[in-house]
Amino acid sequence: MLKGLWFPGSGTLCMAGCFVQNSLSKVPDMNNCKVKALFQFPELNTINHSLVKGILQSKRDVLDPLFFEPIHITAISEAPYVFRKVDNNAYEGVLARPNVPEHINVWKDVAAVHDFPWYRQTFTVVWDNQCMGQDCSPFRVSGPTVSTVLSVEQMVFSDGRFHGFFLFRHGQFQGSHGSPHLDTDIVAIEGMWNALTGQLSAFGCYLDGATNSSLAYDSSDCDIAITLQFPVTLDLTFRYSVVGRVERKNGSGLKAFKPFSFTGHMDISFGPIGWGSTSPQLEYVYTPKRVDEAQSHCQGSHSAHSDRSKITRRKLKYPAGHLFADLGFMATLKYSSGSMSKAFFSPVAVNKRTNSHFNPAVGLVTSAVVSSMKMNVNISYDINLFESFQGFKLVQNTTIFQHLPAEGVYSPRTGTVCLSACRCVALIPLLGQTQVDHGDWDCETHIRLQYPPTNPGYLDKLQVTGEFVSLRNQKDPLYFDRVIISSGPIFYEEQAASSLIQIDFEMIMGIVSLTLSILFIGFQLYHVRKNPKVLPQMSLLALFVLTLGYLIPLVLNFEAIFSNRSKQNVLEWSDGWLEINEVIVRLMTMVVFLLLVCLLHLSRVSKCEISGSEGPWQMEKAPFRVCLIPYMFAGLIAIVIYGIKQSNFLDGLKRFAGLAVDFFLFPQLVGNYVWEVQGTVLSFPFYMGMSFVRSLPHVYDILRRSEFFSIRDRRYYYANPNWDFYSTAWDTAIPCGCLLLALILFCQQRYGGSCFTQTPWRQRNTYKQISMSPI
Repeated sequence: MLKGLWFPGSGTLCMAGCFVQNSLSKVPDMNNCKVKALFQFPELNTINHSLVKGILQSKRDVLDPLFFEPIHITAISEAPYVFRKVDNNAYEGVLARPNVPEHINVWKDVAAVHDFPWYRQTFTVVWDNQCMGQDCSPFRVSGPTVSTVLSVEQMVFSDGRFHGFFLFRHGQFQGSHGSPHLDTDIVAIEGMWNALTGQLSAFGCYLDGATNSSLAYDSSDCDIAITLQFPVTLDLTFRYSVVGRVERKNGSGLKAFKPFSFTGHMDISFGPIGWGSTSPQLEYVYTPKRVDEAQSHCQGSHSAHSDRSKITRRKLKYPAGHLFADLGFMATLKYSSGSMSKAFFSPVAVNKRTNSHFNPAVGLVTSAVVSSMKMNVNISYDINLFESFQGFKLVQNTTIFQHLPAEGVYSPRTGTVCLSACRCVALIPLLGQTQVDHGDWDCETHIRLQYPPTNPGYLDKLQVTGEFVSLRNQKDPLYFDRVIISSGPIFYEEQAASSLIQIDFEMIMGIVSLTLSILFIGFQLYHVRKNPKVLPQMSLLALFVLTLGYLIPLVLNFEAIFSNRSKQNVLEWSDGWLEINEVIVRLMTMVVFLLLVCLLHLSRVSKCEISGSEGPWQMEKAPFRVCLIPYMFAGLIAIVIYGIKQSNFLDGLKRFAGLAVDFFLFPQLVGNYVWEVQGTVLSFPFYMGMSFVRSLPHVYDILRRSEFFSIRDRRYYYANPNWDFYSTAWDTAIPCGCLLLALILFCQQRYGGSCFTQTPWRQRNTYKQISMSPI
């Protein structure tokens, strides 16, 4: 909290005060009141007097624990701005020469200045290649070895005129990345819009010393000329939404410097490329030479599916190019040295239609419809390289990643893309290499991509493959070894919609199965209520196995009820419907589990009443010993076989647990045999219905493996392969095994537990009867 005096004549504000106790309290800390602040305000807010500078100091001794070093403050004055140039014609002709090539069209509507928030972006400064040190710019830190980014602050428009601040932040190159910014230079600008040339013409004042510790700064250098233009045409090597140029005004007597430029890309975070309601129709101009070269290099290569029969190739379908989202992907690049890196392939245009949401700065693409096509079409990409690429021999750039523009042809019939790519080589002399005379771009790079088919049968192998190949001689300094391209799993939008249908169907299957389980368990509870004498003859091991089959998935996935699923794209497309279904499935699973616990509890209590002090183990130990042997052998065989195949014994163990639940009737069959059960222990709807419920996922998995049901999404909501054995053999064997166990149980309950054998080794569980005669 500070209080002080304002001196309007000099624009000085002098204050003293105390620190507050914390950021939420307004009560001053009376023990820390030795704080002094001094601010210097401009008398008039003009282009060369537009900053407020201040200093916050401690009045304590240096050895005092509460002493702090001076804090220097620089801010932009919020006083009403006064334009220095009253006549609008004074701004025209600041820079007559255009910033963009002749074949590039620019936006000439004044609405572009207001609707397109170009001043909210970060621009890349490109120094003149021939400059040396201080002749590169008016700044103290500049030159080809300096990475500089430009940002615009406090841009204000008034009657076709504008003013604001350009902040140049510098950092020295270190390896393939720039170091943290070492210095900041501020240039105050004001200018106007020229509708004839589509330019923002302005002059600027270099505010020297604006960021140092002094309360004063030098603004005498006001001969800086700045122009900006906003292209609406893209080509192979020109893909900017903002271009600008900075140079000395004609006739200036101040220190000269080489003109330099800055460029910026579209920013989709402000609507369709940030142009508000006046979004322009972007144009793309192909380079016929590069397109022909790309096509000719592909004609000699074999098709990725040349090993397939002609009939098979005719059946394969590939993205038709209707959606840009289907063509963009993240790739892994593998170099001959064995190192790997990441790249994003972003489609810019297909034929004459451009991707209105193309943004190479962040590698984002969204859906955009183009005309239906069956023949080869022209296509353009922007390839973003996100890491260091010694395998490419790429030069250092002013950003942490590089853009490789590329264009060529795409064949919707084969899913093949052939491209000619260009690399910027302007900075090669900085790396100590031999000077090469190739201009600013090396376009002798060929790229070949193969998209996977959209056929459902190939959805488990949706991966883009390809390669980078240099067409130069191996002794050429720009030559690089072959680079392999492979994408992660991609998701065509058509398959995304199909996957949602599949997931909805799986949810319905899960809800139906759980509903049937509740119904069948309810039948058994009703049965034991009418016939309580059968409770002791129900196998606790069978009920325990069945209960665990519902408990374990419930415990492991219970947090899904409360988890935030907003990061899953497929769930976002479902508008929250999947989350609702998931909660329903979890709650119904809990109901099934509680009903089984109730049934297990009733059986255990009844066994305790009959066995007395011996407990339920007296009846269960004989069936348990018999079941233990086949369980151990079957589990060992399953774990070994699956572990050898998948190299994961834990997964084999989990799948065997699912198999034990499928055959939950086995302990009951053993118990019926050992106890010589007579009568109906398990109701027909219960044992037959639960066997059907356990077999249904395997029947569904057979259908899921067919071409019609194949999906790409692997968020399983039903028939999860992590919890059971799912293959063609298992999907056939398990339902047949469940049916066989149910038929054996039916025969035991109809003809007696020992109806299949008369072997006398069975344990007979008889209980001593208490004599009713008086003692």
